[in-house]
Formats: sequence, C-alpha cells, structure tokens
Amino acid sequence: MLGALARAATLGLASTGPGPSWQIRARAAALRVVLGALLRRRHLPNLLEALDGSAAGGGPAGDPALPRRVLDLLRRWPVSCLWRALTGWAALRDAGAPVRFVIGVRAAGGDLVAHAWLEQDGVPLGEAEDPRACFTVAFVFPRPPTGSLEERRMAEPTSHPDVILTELQDGTGVLLHLGTKFYYALNRTGVVVWKQLEQGVREPDALAREIVRRFDGVAEARARADVGALLEALRAERLLAGEG
Repeated sequence: MLGALARAATLGLASTGPGPSWQIRARAAALRVVLGALLRRRHLPNLLEALDGSAAGGGPAGDPALPRRVLDLLRRWPVSCLWRALTGWAALRDAGAPVRFVIGVRAAGGDLVAHAWLEQDGVPLGEAEDPRACFTVAFVFPRPPTGSLEERRMAEPTSHPDVILTELQDGTGVLLHLGTKFYYALNRTGVVVWKQLEQGVREPDALAREIVRRFDGVAEARARADVGALLEALRAERLLAGEG
C-alpha cells in the first residue's frame, strides 16, 4: 500500500508542468520527502519495484519523445541525480517505457562519487555525456539476464545479501549496501581482504598473511593492525554476513 501511494504521489509531482521557481522548489522538496520516506523503509530493488507501475496496467510507451520530455522537466528541479532517476523511473515505467535504473561509482581526488541515471535500449537518457565513460556500473535494475556478457561485467553479488562489491580499475573498490543505500570505499588491501572474506576466510591472521603475500613491503604486524581496523569498521557498518 505504501509503495502504491508513493508511486501515485511521485507521478503526480513528475507530471506537473513547469511553473514559477517557488513552485518547482516546492515540488522538489515534496519529492524528497516522499522518496526519502521510502528509501529509509525499503531496499533499493524493492523501492524500484514499488515505483514500477508497468505491472499495474501501465500503458504502452507509444510516444518515443516521452523519456526526453520527462527528463527535461526533472532537470529543472533542484534535486540530486538519485531523486531524478527514481522519479523518471516511476514516470516512464508507468507509461510502459522499457527503461532501466543504473548506479555507477568512481574515485575522484580521494573521494567517492556515485551517479544514478536511466537507460533505454542501452543508451543513457538525459545525460550531457555518457556516464559509462567515467563511472563503473555498480547496480542495474532490472538486472541483466544471468550469464549475459553485461551481467558478467557487473559487480559480483557478495555473500551478504544486501552488499555489492564494485572493483575499480586501480584495484580499489566500493561496497554498496542496498538496505542503507550508503557507499563504502575500500583501498586495494581492503578489496583483497573482502574477497578473502567472501571465500570464507575469517581468521584475522590468515587475512593478514594474504596481504603480506600480495603486497611487497608490507610488514605482517602492520597487516594485522590494518586487517583488525578494517574488520572492526565492517562490523560497525553491518557489512559482514551473519553479523548485525
């Protein structure tokens, strides 16, 4: 019921045409309240399912210009890419448009940057530049068919049902928690530790020895200290399967 109400409210906000700046700001604020409530209550895939009206009798996407019109409208709103993508997803899926929701991540100057966008027929919608050129895809909904090339290139699901690891080109990585929607950066040693955890290695000394084996010049005492700190942080954020 909550999902249906939120979808109706989101569609109502998205379908309103351009107006005065105060009206645009008010609609954007209302959008953040409506979607923010759902984001706090639902995992991201469940939220996208709740906002997907195609299974509830959405009409066919007969107007090929519809995606651009919706995204052009949303681009005027002072909201983040996440709110725009979620709202565009609700509006376009309600019209039956075969769009999908994508999140990409990248490291920039030591910071972690994420971006959400929509795609149709493999082409990003409403983006000034192709985000796939600088963002590594971490999450796609609906997920590509099992065994497809695209699915194999995507982030691998981890043993924790809510956590996705995305490994970046420089060997660092990003953990996305689908429940909290938070991102966590891992350095190269952190990625190695995470992969070992995925293989069932939980003994800190064994994890430290793998770090020493994989990285030249790392003393075992330093590796043990780093592994201990990382495990403590992962537990604090409830990122380890079976803990918290």
